[in-house]
Amino acid sequence: MKIFFKQLLFVCIALIGFSASAHDNSSPLVKKGLEYNNNCEYTKALQCFRKGANKGDSEAQFYYGYYYENGLGIEQSYSKAAFWYEKAANKGELSAKHNLALLFVDGKGVKKNQPYAVKLMTECANANLPISQYMLGVFYENGEGVNQSIPIAAKWYEKAARNGHIDAQRTLATLHYLYGDKEMAKYWITIAAQNGDEAAIELYPTITNTVLESLFQDSENK
Repeated sequence: MKIFFKQLLFVCIALIGFSASAHDNSSPLVKKGLEYNNNCEYTKALQCFRKGANKGDSEAQFYYGYYYENGLGIEQSYSKAAFWYEKAANKGELSAKHNLALLFVDGKGVKKNQPYAVKLMTECANANLPISQYMLGVFYENGEGVNQSIPIAAKWYEKAARNGHIDAQRTLATLHYLYGDKEMAKYWITIAAQNGDEAAIELYPTITNTVLESLFQDSENK
């Protein structure tokens, strides 16, 4: 599982939830690294992130960890990814904490520890990160590191959905449909489909019991 915080999208890497857009307070090395990344020049980007990481830049440490996790310009190493994620997370980089949680839940590069993964993910979710709220819902729905609880899963899915997370919108619609709340199922599948989610578009006729064309007619009339 590779899901991240900053709600942006990398051009070449497909860092889910991320973009090469730097923050105003990003260091020059991070900005340069992201520029190289956008041009698919991973080796040069890696050099920038490595320099920044070794200087203690938490954002650079996160990206450096990501490059290790995915083997971009360097040999893949989950253990080294976890090392750099942890350094960044300890400095408050929530995106790194989120990714570290995913490594712990799967036991990649670290000893598998699902309760600890839940702890980390809960901290991120409570900080209002939509992707972490969604993943915490997944943990509760599947009983990963916690006792399985559909109501608690639905609570976190809804928080993420209201924060614009499309996967959460579709998942929440499906849960409502399966548990008999057809109106809420229709509400959330419509939002997800209108946001362009292909899976939601496929589910729309089943959940709403209406033809697909009505979805787009409703959207155009708004």
